[in-house]
Amino acid sequence: MGKKFDELLTHLGTGRWNIFYMVTLSYSYLLPSYHALGGAFLAPIVSYTCLPPAHALTSDQIIIPTTATLNSTTKFECTYLVENTTSGEVLEETCTEWLFDNSTFTSTVTSQFQLACGRDYYRALYQALYMAGVFFGAPLSGLLSDKHGRKNLIVIGSALFTVLAIGSCWANNIHVLLLARFLLGMLQPSFTQSSYTLIMEVLEPTSRSQGGLVITMPWSLGLVTWGGFAYLMRDWRMLQLTASLTCLPFFLVFLFIDESPRWLAVQGRYEEALLVLQKAARWNKVSLPPTPHVLQCLKEERCSQLITELKSLSQPTVVANAVTFLC
Repeated sequence: MGKKFDELLTHLGTGRWNIFYMVTLSYSYLLPSYHALGGAFLAPIVSYTCLPPAHALTSDQIIIPTTATLNSTTKFECTYLVENTTSGEVLEETCTEWLFDNSTFTSTVTSQFQLACGRDYYRALYQALYMAGVFFGAPLSGLLSDKHGRKNLIVIGSALFTVLAIGSCWANNIHVLLLARFLLGMLQPSFTQSSYTLIMEVLEPTSRSQGGLVITMPWSLGLVTWGGFAYLMRDWRMLQLTASLTCLPFFLVFLFIDESPRWLAVQGRYEEALLVLQKAARWNKVSLPPTPHVLQCLKEERCSQLITELKSLSQPTVVANAVTFLC
């Protein structure tokens, strides 16, 4: 990062403009906390028992003859017994439907999609796929943010996240729901990482540590309120819908935040960066240095970034020529 630009941010100080960014963009860390750790309430472990078909033997009918083929460790959570009408032999069949304990939750992903016995691994996938999405989405969001801008990625990423979070409440297929979970995980870094980067780029160097703490605090708040939501709403679809609707107020932020002036400078969009800095000066009630000086700082910031990229080529001659040409 260019020292001249940091000096310009130090001149602007930490005032209403910077605080506004910290407070509003910290909301981006509240939104995904419900979904990132949603498995605890949306797809919890629920007690169940096999719901056998009408022709299965009941407990008072089970008189096992000497020809029975049952295993001594048989448990009737995943199987039921039937009698062969021809031979009289008692056979063990695999259960395909279960009765779940709904005393705590009226409906969960576990009970809705019958995640029991041989299907209980879907519960682990429900949580794992979200985190796998975050794993793949994090580096991708960084590349897109550098190419298309921090604000653009915050707007598009949070909008898609909201639509997908609300839409997946009505998923009637476990595979569709798992795909939605993976995509939600991929979208999360697009607005959380970009919000963090944007805040770091509008704060003076001495305030960045505090800014990093402020923006991530709502994540903890989300975890606390998540338990409260789950206590009040025991149906998984209604619970997820309520948590997802909290994303909608974040759209108001888009009307008031600007693109990172540092990113605009690196892209060569000096006039746009200047307008953002002038707005920051008005909000913080300070005066900017003369416009030519500010534009020179912005150009030096772009030069600094380009030179850093050229140095990665390990060709000093090319770098020297580039410095002469660009700066």
